[in-house]
Amino acid sequence: MLELCGMAEPNWHKQVAIGTWILTGLTVILIVLAVLSFVHPPDPAHPMSLGFLSHSITVSPWLAMGLGLIVLWSILRAAARPNVRSTIASPAATVVNGTNVEVAKIQITLPRHGEILTDPNPLGPSSVSYLVRGKLKALPEGHQIWLLTADERFEQYWPQGFYPVQFNEHTGEWHGRVNGSGHSPLRIFAVVAPPTSQDFFRYFQKRGDETKKFIPLNRLPPECCNTASVQARLPGMEDYQIKSDGRGSFGVSALTERARTRAGPSGPTSNLTLWFRGGRADALQFVKVGEAEGFTFAGKDLLG
Repeated sequence: MLELCGMAEPNWHKQVAIGTWILTGLTVILIVLAVLSFVHPPDPAHPMSLGFLSHSITVSPWLAMGLGLIVLWSILRAAARPNVRSTIASPAATVVNGTNVEVAKIQITLPRHGEILTDPNPLGPSSVSYLVRGKLKALPEGHQIWLLTADERFEQYWPQGFYPVQFNEHTGEWHGRVNGSGHSPLRIFAVVAPPTSQDFFRYFQKRGDETKKFIPLNRLPPECCNTASVQARLPGMEDYQIKSDGRGSFGVSALTERARTRAGPSGPTSNLTLWFRGGRADALQFVKVGEAEGFTFAGKDLLG
């Protein structure tokens, strides 16, 4: 198994065929020139005329043959170089037993972008794991799906080796779990990992279990070229809190920095509630627009 991660083998058969046709054409031309030089030897008194260049030159058959061989050598050498444009494949392209295999890009179906993580399970004395689901058309031989979480503020990545991702090759669906501790929102990555990356991720998990310190990676391994990611939020860390005065009026307060930045200095804060003049209808519209932008709301049940 050889993964080229964005590079494909050049088409040598096509290049050889092109070179063969070029060689055949030049050979025919040289034969014609040789026959002409034998039938009608060059006369220095009457040199070959190239009127369109406004001057005359005398061309020896041997010089013509030499120039032809130089041109042929240059063409064949250029053809032997890999064509950079033609060798760039899709990020999900792999080579299996010498054959290019197009594998559909991996997808994360749960959570969607901006959604709150669901299905919590205890993970140790003070942490919780959450469910992640996705799809993949086919998993290349020797590869595995791995999940990683990331803090986008500092370009840090944590492989989630405590729960191996389960892949159903018949349905193309997979599921795994991620650690819910850390900063919210967090970025979740799903990668199709070749054996070298798998060894790296397992070593990360082993060292973390031994030292109780999981030092993050600075980047994703470059050979993990089939990836997908979503930004999700941890439960209890919503951006806004919906409030009701019990008499049909509804308001909202901003709980996170990004929610306060969105509204500006005159918007809601954790201590300042914005009350809607239109009551429930305006509150529902505010929630709809906010969720479309990836913001989350606590207390939506108050709106019915």
